[in-house]
Amino acid sequence: MEEAQEVKKEENKQSKVRKIISIVLDALFISFAAFAVVAIIFRNTTSNNKNGNSINGYQLRTVETGSMSENNHIDPETYKSYSIKTLPVNSLIRIKEVTEKNAEKFYEDLKVGDVVTFVYYTSINGKTGQYVYTHRLIEKTPALEGYKLTLMGDAEQASGGVQTVYTNPITAEQSFSYVIGKVVWMNHPMGEVVSFLKSRNGILFLVVIPCTLLCFFEIGKIIFYVYKDKKEKKLIKAGETQAQIDSNQAEIENLKAQLAALQNKEQEEATNVDKEIDEKEE
Repeated sequence: MEEAQEVKKEENKQSKVRKIISIVLDALFISFAAFAVVAIIFRNTTSNNKNGNSINGYQLRTVETGSMSENNHIDPETYKSYSIKTLPVNSLIRIKEVTEKNAEKFYEDLKVGDVVTFVYYTSINGKTGQYVYTHRLIEKTPALEGYKLTLMGDAEQASGGVQTVYTNPITAEQSFSYVIGKVVWMNHPMGEVVSFLKSRNGILFLVVIPCTLLCFFEIGKIIFYVYKDKKEKKLIKAGETQAQIDSNQAEIENLKAQLAALQNKEQEEATNVDKEIDEKEE
């Protein structure tokens, strides 16, 4: 009896451990799934193409080059006053977009030292086309019923190349260059995460590995429950067999008892007959 109780206690203990492990694993997968959803949202909202993905008048992008990674030509005291300073490679930036509705006020408020994201028509490595830049505004002058913006990367030398963008372009060539918006926030660590998630390894980490682990986990659960079901059926069958054996044993014992009773009765009757014979002979 005590041995059966100990076995039952051990089974209950193992069952609790399995439940805790299952809860922990489920919590981990739910947490990872939530992280994956957020990561995918960030990944899909940080488009670096020239159109970008607009969300309520703002865009999220990552910095892909080191042109704003350090200050090579700006006075240090002036540089300290800038709200947006260096932008290391892979930094995550938030851009306030310029639109037809806010263009007049946007350009009036834009000042030297602001960091601007813009599309620039130029030739890189012999390939002419439109490229997205994020550089600092170094000069702003009225021109062509708008402004002429002169921009340059902080990491460029003082005599380095500049880009010129007109806010109200007239010529066809100038119309290929235009402002996307002004950088109002940056975060380098978050940008590293987003950049990683946008890479092949990020997709592997975010989709392939979790899905594979989830499949193995679910297959393991199925195998466990099938094994558990078979074990329970086996135990039930064993219990039924033992009950049948006990029932048969009880019936045998009952038959033995009845047989013994009959034998005793026959012995008593034989003894009585012998007594009667002896009495008559006397």
